[in-house]
Amino acid sequence: IAIEGQRDAKNAALISSVRTITDSKLGVISIGDRPTWNSTGVPPSLVFYYMS
Repeated sequence: IAIEGQRDAKNAALISSVRTITDSKLGVISIGDRPTWNSTGVPPSLVFYYMS
């Protein structure tokens, strides 16, 4: 049971991080030149790291 719980937690963390990356990508695409990470608190280096 402990192993299953750990796996679920890992999957949930992965899904939430992927969702955040996807949201930031969509935000950058839809807004264009205006950086979205200033409002979301995500550093641009992190956004560009995931986009590259």
